[in-house]
This record gives sequence, structure tokens and C-alpha cells, in this order.
Amino acid sequence: MHNKVNQWLDIAERVFNLIRPKAYNTIAKAVVFTGIGLLVESHFNFIHSLIVALFEEYIGKSEFLRSVLDTDTDKTIGIILITLGMLYHISMTLGKDYIDTKKAELPKFPSLSCLLLNGDKKELDSEFTIRGSLITLPNRESIPNNAQEIPEYNNTHMSAMIAAIQIQGFVSQKNRDLFRERAEILKQWSGAELLHLKIENNGSILANCVSVKLQIPRDKGVLINDLSINIPEDPKETIDHNDRFSGILDLHEHPMTLDDLSVHSDADFFTVYWRVNSLQAQTEKTANNYLLLKTNKSTVIECTIFCDELPEPIVSTYIVNPPPQTLNVTIEDLKDSERYIKLCDKCIMEGHEERAVKEWMREYEVENEES
Repeated sequence: MHNKVNQWLDIAERVFNLIRPKAYNTIAKAVVFTGIGLLVESHFNFIHSLIVALFEEYIGKSEFLRSVLDTDTDKTIGIILITLGMLYHISMTLGKDYIDTKKAELPKFPSLSCLLLNGDKKELDSEFTIRGSLITLPNRESIPNNAQEIPEYNNTHMSAMIAAIQIQGFVSQKNRDLFRERAEILKQWSGAELLHLKIENNGSILANCVSVKLQIPRDKGVLINDLSINIPEDPKETIDHNDRFSGILDLHEHPMTLDDLSVHSDADFFTVYWRVNSLQAQTEKTANNYLLLKTNKSTVIECTIFCDELPEPIVSTYIVNPPPQTLNVTIEDLKDSERYIKLCDKCIMEGHEERAVKEWMREYEVENEES
């Protein structure tokens, strides 16, 4: 109820601002004084007499000029102008005061809005099309292994020993599942959009217990996952025993952040929850982790914002359209590294990985300059 009253008051205020310019008081005075002047003129014919006197003094007598000006001015016009000027001034003053009073009586609410940003952190429209291309992949069973080349020795025992060492991981060896891993990356990321969630409080009131819920109809061809990284992990061509320590090193260089998004599903919907908690006035917040959305048909995202100070949740919708193009991926595309990289650039948000890496480098250089 309060929201509807506030909306009507906002509309009324916009109308008043259109017909009540900053110089409205000057306009009202000009109209009133013009009406007074017409009344005086109609009574004394002072202006007419002055014009005739000046003309005849410097030019000559003119009966034609006297006949043109020798008419009585209608007093009604002057009265109407005075009345309109006074009414205009009174209505503008009282109307604005009334709107301000009514708005002051309404309870104050935070002004919340939830935005979807794409993988480049640019705000998306209420209807948008996913970048990149959908793909069709070969059957997993038809994708060959990345064969390990084992040197041949005259001594069969030596060959067996070298093979055993490689299997145990004491030396580098080829990743047998490389091509299948590349297929999985393309299956997950091609024709998908990386989404960032951002919420803004543009009002003057603190928002408490804020949370956001996204609902997407669950259908064949629609997938959504929460991720802690914003680029796909590049499958490694070789496996090294030192890789067992790489996870520890990564944690040291990139501290873990709290994943504040969670994705749940039932028979009808995918549901994303984001617990924002409190949000100060005139501030914004972006979720720590990301959403990867993929669809092969137009679908709708319903976004609902909950907040203790709001009389009712705020609901908005986004329409998501799939990429217009579908590409056929061959086994040779998966086996050849250069072809695979070009395919990723084309299918995954039109070169998203390269842009993301450049952004990381730029931020890294800025941090080094500041330190």
C-alpha cells in the first residue's frame, strides 16, 4: 500500500516539476502585473494618448493612427490574467507543500536494486543474449587417449622399469585424459555466460537482513552452476609429481574467499540464494563467487530482493536468449592445441579468457605501483 501511495506521489511531483519551473514566481508576477497594466490602460487610455502625442509631435497629425488606437481595451482580459496569475502561484505553492508533507508522512524504505553483470562486469539489460557459441561434441567413448610415448630399449626389463616409474608419477608423463578434459571444458563453458551479482542501496536508509533469490525454470538444456573462478581451468598436457603441492601454493598466493552464493534445484526450478546481510545507504556489494548460466532456449530469471525494512519483496525479471550459433567440434579440434585454443576463444564469451587475464595483469601492475 505504501509503495503505491509513494508511486502516485512521485508521479504528481514530476508533473508539478514540469509545470513549476524555478522561475514560477516570476512568471506569476509577470502575468499579474500585465493584467493590472491592462486594467489601468483600459481606464485611462494613457498609453494610447502617449503614442498619439509623440507621433504628432515629431511626424505629423494622423487621423488614421487616432482611429486605430481609439478603441476601448477589454477589462475582462486584465481581470482574467490577474486571476490566472494568482491561482497559478497559489496552486504551485500549496501543491508542492502538500506533496512534500505527504511524502514526509510515509515510512522510509531503503531503495534496493539487484543487477546482473556479464563476465566483463558490464551491466546486462533486462533482456540479453549469451555470447559465444553452443557446440556439439563427439561421443566421449570415441575420444582417444593422449598416448604416452615410452622409449624402446633392447632390455625389456629396462623398458618395464621406465614405464613403472612414469606410472608412479616420479617423472613427468602425458595426461592420458587430456582430450576428454578439453571436451568437458567446452561442454561446460561454451555458449555459457558468467554472471556477477551486484546489489545497490540508493536510498538513505540502512537495509538489514538483505537476501536475494534467483529462480530459473528447470528445463532440458538449461544449466546453472556457482563457481569460485571466472575462467576455465586449462587441462594440463603433462602430469608431474610436483603438482601435488600446487594446490598449497595456489592457496598461499590466492587466499580463499567466502562463497556467498548457493545453487539448489528441484523438479521445477534452479534456485540461487545470496545472503547479503546489511547494506548501508548509498553503497553497493558484489557477490564473491560467480554463476555460470547456459541455455539453448529463451528462459526467464526472476530476481527477488528480501529486506526487513521493506513492506514487500522487490521482484524483477531478466529474459535470457541463447547464442544464435552452434558449432560442430571434431576430435581433431580436441587433439590440436592451437585449434582448441581458437575454439575456446570463439565459443566461450567471445574471447573472455584473454580479456580476464589482461585485467588480472592490469590489476597486478596497479597493486605493485601502489606498494
